[in-house]
Amino acid sequence: MYKQIKATLSFYEVCHTNQPSKNKSIIQRNRRDFLIPSNITARAHFFLHHILRISQTAASTCRDVIQGKQCSTAVCALLYCVFFVSVCTASDLSITRYIPSANSPSPFQWCTGIFFIKNTQWVVSLKNSTLFYRDQGEDHFSPVDLELNQPHSIAYNPRDGIYYLVDTDNHRLWYGRDLKDSSTLKTVANLAGIALKRPHDVLVDPGSGWVYVLNPAPVQLIRFKEIGDREQFMDLSATLVYARSLTLVDGKIYVVGAASGKIVEIDDFLNNEIKVYSSPGKKLIKSSGNWLRTGLIPDDLAFYEGFWYVTSYFHKESCAKIPCDYDKNKFIRFASWQDFEHGSWQDLSALLPSGLVPYFLTVHGGALYVAVFNHSFPGRGDAVYRIETEQAN
Repeated sequence: MYKQIKATLSFYEVCHTNQPSKNKSIIQRNRRDFLIPSNITARAHFFLHHILRISQTAASTCRDVIQGKQCSTAVCALLYCVFFVSVCTASDLSITRYIPSANSPSPFQWCTGIFFIKNTQWVVSLKNSTLFYRDQGEDHFSPVDLELNQPHSIAYNPRDGIYYLVDTDNHRLWYGRDLKDSSTLKTVANLAGIALKRPHDVLVDPGSGWVYVLNPAPVQLIRFKEIGDREQFMDLSATLVYARSLTLVDGKIYVVGAASGKIVEIDDFLNNEIKVYSSPGKKLIKSSGNWLRTGLIPDDLAFYEGFWYVTSYFHKESCAKIPCDYDKNKFIRFASWQDFEHGSWQDLSALLPSGLVPYFLTVHGGALYVAVFNHSFPGRGDAVYRIETEQAN
């Protein structure tokens, strides 16, 4: 009925925020073991993940009250309870492993994302260079017979019935009417006079009919109505060093700048008018890392049920030389871009398996889907998780 979960409660002398501080000193006060039901819910995982942060805030508040003297455990515990209740109230998410089913081996190796198109589900598996699909009513995924090299993403244009697939390390874009039948497909390696260089994402705006393709480095955003029709590009290399994904929200395109820790909102494509949102605590320009060493390294962005969600490329091996929490802030949400820039976000990382990298996000059918994979051992734990709010349930 029960399993042992160890949690370390540490109290800080200074107030904890998501922004860096030069004067933090840790006082390790106590270590306790908690008995938690084995069928622990996602919400309970979320609560436990926030115990440390809440205790830090409590200690900081306690310090202010007694003017710098070390607070008693009783006072801090009381403050902790108050903050704990606030976190419990804020947690409104449930999570289930969507694919593969429980206790089933994963056919995916670096599962980048899931895509719902008409009556078919598609999953892109990067390391074994395979596009998988299953039609409505089927349990198992089948591979598509295409010669791919580390693909990342697919999209579909309902206006003309054309599918698009970025074949990343072949530096090309597949397009046609049936991804399951290679005889209906063609490829292109140059758009708007720009050579495709490891394209990472493709996205269709069904409202306008524009198709967007992302070159990650240098960061170039290309768009067109059809191949050969009104092809245009925007150079974002002066703003972003390396980008991984595109997001469409309310007719606006967002470019997710991984290495720079920035999100770019496209206001006017033709006139190169943009807004730039910068995450706090950025330390190194890297394509992967952890919160302590690099700051955020955004993989993808989604808007779901009133919140923005961001995944970051944090992995266990990044803490090999200097021990750190490689899960911290790998999956966050926030209510506004002001909150994002101030670091006022909610860390949801404990909802996902520890040590796995969260990658692309998909909003579909009242739920948010997040693909995760094992950075060092492709296939070990690779899966797609489904997240819903209590309202959706």
